[in-house]
Amino acid sequence: MLLILNGNEYDSVVIERMQSDDNGYKEVRGDVYKEFVRIRYVTTRNSCRKVTTEVLKTKLHPFLLKKHLNLSHDEALKIIELAQKFYGKILD
Repeated sequence: MLLILNGNEYDSVVIERMQSDDNGYKEVRGDVYKEFVRIRYVTTRNSCRKVTTEVLKTKLHPFLLKKHLNLSHDEALKIIELAQKFYGKILD
């Protein structure tokens, strides 16, 4: 699946296989986090309230994702999964 994060195109399979010593790791990690924050904001509209990734996944609304972020439901789920991979318990 091709993901556009922060204006950069990434292949989700390549991202999943990345290790911390790979070139571009920090850039990808930062782009995933920025997109995750945007998804969280559009979904909850309260950036101060702590929301777990599991709750966030259940609250995703396809219409809002498409309208505000130009993302499909599947793309948003993939970005949340990648954010969990990179940041783990920090997000929950």
